[in-house]
Amino acid sequence: MLFRSDAGGRLFTSARLARGDWQSVILGSSRCLRGIDPRSPYFVGLRTFDACLSGTNMAEMAPIAEFALAHNPQLKRVLIGLDFEMFTARRTMSSDYDASMLSGKSTTEVTLEYLLSWQTLRRSFSTLADYFSGRRTDVSDDGSVDMTILPPKMTPRGRFDDVLKNGFLLDAASYGAFEYSRRRIADLSRVLAEYKKAGVVVDMYVSPSHARQMEAIYALG
Repeated sequence: MLFRSDAGGRLFTSARLARGDWQSVILGSSRCLRGIDPRSPYFVGLRTFDACLSGTNMAEMAPIAEFALAHNPQLKRVLIGLDFEMFTARRTMSSDYDASMLSGKSTTEVTLEYLLSWQTLRRSFSTLADYFSGRRTDVSDDGSVDMTILPPKMTPRGRFDDVLKNGFLLDAASYGAFEYSRRRIADLSRVLAEYKKAGVVVDMYVSPSHARQMEAIYALG
């Protein structure tokens, strides 16, 4: 079952990864969830899933990377997007991590808890309303998000400034009280070693940042 608001969720991501037929996986934060297309030429010929998560960090991404490797024997290529917030000690596991298969729960456990929740009932009505009104879901089966379906309510620059000012600068888990963690680097190193041992090709990139964003990081020390 696919709901409009499931993109970037741990439960949705773990259920899709557990299918076991992905040959390529994208890992990272919401930046690659919205910025990397699984259908791009980079992944040509490979069944690719976008496993990027909103508000994630390396402590959480490492077990997700290991989960993807354990459940997808045909995995050949992985693309990892890195950004500043992934290496803070202020972020650990998100609230929906424990409810997903990533925490060790079986498919049956997760399915029963998910289907019998009020949240699922509410989302079901929302999904039906979208269907009958002709609105498409912004979430694809490959985990990617179609940003053209939900047009922004403000200009890209205005949206960027709003998130930076009212979110990242105040949020302790982002820039507000950033605390660098060497353990997050160790998590990344462990994942890279496991993928290398399995013969999986890994490419990494640093998400591009606007000059104003870099100035904000510098101003906060």
